[in-house]
Amino acid sequence: MKQHLIPSRFGVRAEFKLYRGRKTLTEHLNGIEPVVIVEVSWTEAPVAYSISVGPGVRDRYAVRSHGGGLWWPLLEDMEPITTDRFLGLVADDWQKAALILDPMQNTYTYFGLTAEERFEGQPLQAYRSDYEKKLGSANLDASLVMIIGGRIHVSAGEPVWYAMPDRKGDTMDVRIGCTSLDQRNRERFHFPFLDRTARAMTASRGRAFGLDEIVHGLGWLSADQVRYRNEVIDTRIHRNGPAADLCVMAFAERLFYRAFESPDLLALVPALVDYLPDGRLPPPLSHQEVFRQFVSLRGTPFAASYPVLMDDAVTVFDRVCHFKRADLTDDQDDAVTSFAVSA
Repeated sequence: MKQHLIPSRFGVRAEFKLYRGRKTLTEHLNGIEPVVIVEVSWTEAPVAYSISVGPGVRDRYAVRSHGGGLWWPLLEDMEPITTDRFLGLVADDWQKAALILDPMQNTYTYFGLTAEERFEGQPLQAYRSDYEKKLGSANLDASLVMIIGGRIHVSAGEPVWYAMPDRKGDTMDVRIGCTSLDQRNRERFHFPFLDRTARAMTASRGRAFGLDEIVHGLGWLSADQVRYRNEVIDTRIHRNGPAADLCVMAFAERLFYRAFESPDLLALVPALVDYLPDGRLPPPLSHQEVFRQFVSLRGTPFAASYPVLMDDAVTVFDRVCHFKRADLTDDQDDAVTSFAVSA
C-alpha cells in the first residue's frame, strides 16, 4: 500500500472583528492542508462485482473490495483516470481535481485567500471559523477516493437495482447504480452507470432493490414486462444487503428539498428543521425520524395536500415493515421496527 499526500484547498467561513472595529464581519476564505490518498494494487482489491454497461455488451466495469468498502471506477470521457492524470490535475487545476474528491461540492469551494494572507499585518480583536470542521470534511472526502491498479476509484457502496417504468409505462427498466447518495457525475468525471438524480428519485419511490431482492421486488411491484439494462457477475466475496433504508434516506432528502417550496412541511414534520442530508456521513437515523413523522400523517387532512409524496411514502413504508437485517445494531433495529408501531 502506498500513500499520496495531496495539498487540498477547502472553503472556510470566518467571523472576525478588526482591531478597534465595532462590527463582527464574515468572509469566506481557504484553508490549505495535506490529505492522504491511498494507493493499492489490483490484487489488494479483488473484484466483487463485474457489471456490463448494457445487455449483451462485452464492455464491463469492476467494482472492487478493499478495507470493507466497495470501490467503483470513476471515468473521464469514458476513459479511466490514471494516477498521473489525477496528480497532474492536483498540481495544475485544483478546481477540477476537487470535483473528484468532492462530487457534491460541499468542501472544496475556492475563495482564493487563506486567513494568513487575508489578515497579514492586521491586528484582530476576535476570530473564529469552521476550519477544523472543514478539515475533517476534507479528510473524509479523501478517504472515499482510492487509487487501485493506477486508476482512480471512489467508495460508493453496493450495486443496487433501480426499477423505472419506461415512457409507455408498460415495461419496467431495471438498471444498476451504486447506493451512495454522495456520489454523482461531475462535469467530465462520471460513473459508467446510473447517475444520482435518477437513483435518488427512484429510491424515494421505493423502487431500489438489493441484488438478492430484485426478483421478489419486481413481483411486489407487479411488473408484467421487465427489461434488464445491465448484467452483473457477483463473485460472492461481499454480502449483499437490502435497499429499504436507502429508500427511506432518499425519501427524507426529497422531502427536505420539497420543504423549500412548501414551508408548511416544517410544521408538519418538525424533524426537518434539524435534518441536513449528507450522503458522505454514516446515517445518524435522522432520516428515519423525518420519514416516520411524514408517513404518520397518512389518513389525516394534511395527507390530501401531498398525494404523490404520501403514495410514495406508503410504498416505502410497506417495504420497511418487511425489512429485517441481522447485521443492524440494536439502535438501528429498534428504529426500523418502531415504524410499524409509531407511524
